[in-house]
Amino acid sequence: MDRGVSVPSRILVLSVDIDDDLGRKTGIRGPVIGREQVIQAALKLITQDPSEADANAMFMAVKEFDELKRSFPNVDVEVAVVTGRAEGGMEASREFERQLSEVFERFRPTYVVFVSDGSMDEQVIPRLYALGKGVEGFGVHISRVVVQQSESIESTFMLMKGYLKKLLTEPAYAPYSIGIPGLLILTLVVTSLLGMERYLLTALTAALGAVLLFKGFRLDERISSLLRGGGASRRLGIVSLLAGSLMMTISALNAYERGVRMLRYLPFVEVIAEVLKGSSVYFFLSVAVVLSGWIVGDLIERRSPKDKMASLATAFSLLLVAYFSGLYMAGDIGLPTLILGYVSSAAFLVASVISIYRRKGDHEIGGLP
Repeated sequence: MDRGVSVPSRILVLSVDIDDDLGRKTGIRGPVIGREQVIQAALKLITQDPSEADANAMFMAVKEFDELKRSFPNVDVEVAVVTGRAEGGMEASREFERQLSEVFERFRPTYVVFVSDGSMDEQVIPRLYALGKGVEGFGVHISRVVVQQSESIESTFMLMKGYLKKLLTEPAYAPYSIGIPGLLILTLVVTSLLGMERYLLTALTAALGAVLLFKGFRLDERISSLLRGGGASRRLGIVSLLAGSLMMTISALNAYERGVRMLRYLPFVEVIAEVLKGSSVYFFLSVAVVLSGWIVGDLIERRSPKDKMASLATAFSLLLVAYFSGLYMAGDIGLPTLILGYVSSAAFLVASVISIYRRKGDHEIGGLP
């Protein structure tokens, strides 16, 4: 901040702990507002973890606060610490924005001195300007705090050990340092169990691509938000959808592998027949897992699951069609039996749908409102 130019009327000195080390290690919840409160919080944090950089940033914020009070005794100056969430990502951003909005509403600053201990915290700058929009002369100054480290080999080793522990234990970093290698190892095991080692590189690339897709579009955060925000029905529906999708993917990979292997010694028509006979049941089970979760969820929420039950009946009818088609293409049954199978499948579907929708009260379950 340039002290030679016009001085703002209300200055906020702000420290940000976006991954909530303060809350996790001391139990103190943000925001922390006021010089004495910030000092007490920083002391408690550095007592719990003397290597914690956020504690140094908090002390630096207090130092900036004292200097501003001495330089501008007639200016209203305040110091505050806001935190995010240990999980990082969208949840941390939402909690940070909530606390920052609370601080702005209580103090209404015209200038912010942002004390930062690393580039990760600088994602808050756009939010500061957004909250200060409409305030004449509003500005933000970044004060960087750098913690000096001893240059001895022992301290370097301890520093690396601390970073490694942080990578393995903190929720913001563990998904990358442990989760991704775990996914790659699991992919290796699954391909080996399915006898698909030749597609190992393809499977690993697909797994890594899925991770990048999920993180790039924040699908993991959206699913997590749905699981937290919905009721039992939504949670069960999402879990069953994920389980059924995984089963269907494995079934598709297995069917493809079998088909490629059989093409070496069987005609194409017979390969299709064997795949239909061998894989149709697994595809039906995948769909059944998804629909069963949705049906149970509807029952929990006391809603009518008739549409899902009709979809399940349709899936079973398609299973019969696929299975009888495979038997016919393989020469195991004749045309009359195939026609009988098709007719039976259609009759089952019609009877199931009529039975489902003829029940009294489309929106009642077992007589309950």
